[in-house]
Amino acid sequence: MFKETVKFAPIGLKCQHGFNLLELIVILAVIAIIAAIAVPKYFDFSSRASENLLNAAIIELNGREKLAFIETKKSKDGWVNDQFVFSRVNTDMGPDFHWGPNPKKKGGTLHYKGQKVKLERIFSTNSSAGKWIVKDK
Repeated sequence: MFKETVKFAPIGLKCQHGFNLLELIVILAVIAIIAAIAVPKYFDFSSRASENLLNAAIIELNGREKLAFIETKKSKDGWVNDQFVFSRVNTDMGPDFHWGPNPKKKGGTLHYKGQKVKLERIFSTNSSAGKWIVKDK
């Protein structure tokens, strides 16, 4: 009832298994070109990611500074001085960040995975919160 199908190879062609040497060399050349383009972009991407994380940390520091200022203003004694506000700011940015040396009332250097940024702290006053700004990169 069912007929068996027979497969025919085109005339002049034989079944091949695997790749010949030229094909392998071409494939390796294409892989090398792709790697030469992709690897530098990866390292540049990683460096930019670290810079962006440092910028995000500065934004976070400024948010914490404002929070400490508001809490101080709302407290029973109100704003006393900048040192009191600074003492209430949490400068611990997490395990991957470190200060060298520890942050001071005037600023400090924040490090993240080989990247660093020097920060200056503008003092708080009775009417405005302190602010962290980039001094030098």
